[in-house]
Amino acid sequence: MNYWLFTVMYDFTKLWKIMVERGLAAQHYPVEWTETNYTRNVQALQKLKRGDWLVAAFMRHRFAGYARLTSDFYRGGKSLGIRREGELYDFYERVDVDWTVIPPNKEPPYITCSHLKAQGYDIDLKYGFCLKRTDKKTFVKLKTLLDRAGAQQVRKQVERASIGEMHAPLLLTEGQRARVQIERAERNPAARRDCVRAHGVRCSVCKMSFEQVYGAIGSGYIEVHHLSPLSGAAGERSLDPVADLRPVCPNCHAMLHRRAPPLTIEELSTYYRAQKASNRACPTSPRRGG
Repeated sequence: MNYWLFTVMYDFTKLWKIMVERGLAAQHYPVEWTETNYTRNVQALQKLKRGDWLVAAFMRHRFAGYARLTSDFYRGGKSLGIRREGELYDFYERVDVDWTVIPPNKEPPYITCSHLKAQGYDIDLKYGFCLKRTDKKTFVKLKTLLDRAGAQQVRKQVERASIGEMHAPLLLTEGQRARVQIERAERNPAARRDCVRAHGVRCSVCKMSFEQVYGAIGSGYIEVHHLSPLSGAAGERSLDPVADLRPVCPNCHAMLHRRAPPLTIEELSTYYRAQKASNRACPTSPRRGG
């Protein structure tokens, strides 16, 4: 078990409240940033493990709460929707936590503990790093001070899983419930997240964007297609999310699997473009069902 100081950056008055409500500790380190900045921070974040403890820290020795980690570090999930100077900061580098915090609407929503440094507590944050390991003595001291300042345990908002990630455990037939046991190949959610980070959320076949079509409700939604079918694999296998996966909309995903073996992205794209051209040429002609 480790103890950490986790830096809450940017406009914390808005970001901090969202992280508390979602039960997250999150950071924004896109791969387009300088290699040194991105690598050193993500390498630090990857050390976060379920069961560790962290303290939310603002600069100048200010602390807002503490949390027990309920997951290892991962990338992905729903964007926190934070914008800075017009740029969307997704905050996809994150870990799930159970927060105990000073109420975010309190003024101020943190305590200042600069006096602890002179007493030998390890509270200094490292410039340029979002995470710093500290010792148990420091964590216990900060936890005690936060509890005395009125820190409260937070009931986080549970986000509904996306349709592509849901698996119904029950089969309903004529109103009677029958439990069904099936065997399926497990998907790796980290692979999906890395695929989306690399290729985006626009369909690789029809180029549809759910956010563009449906607005905010479609933000971030897309399914992921295995170029080499996972169902045909004999067992566990290695996977390169960038080379082996592609984002596709549900319609195109279904069409890719209309045949065995499945169509390739290129083959279905050819069908799609040809049919689209045909529809433009004969707009009154009925469309054929798939």
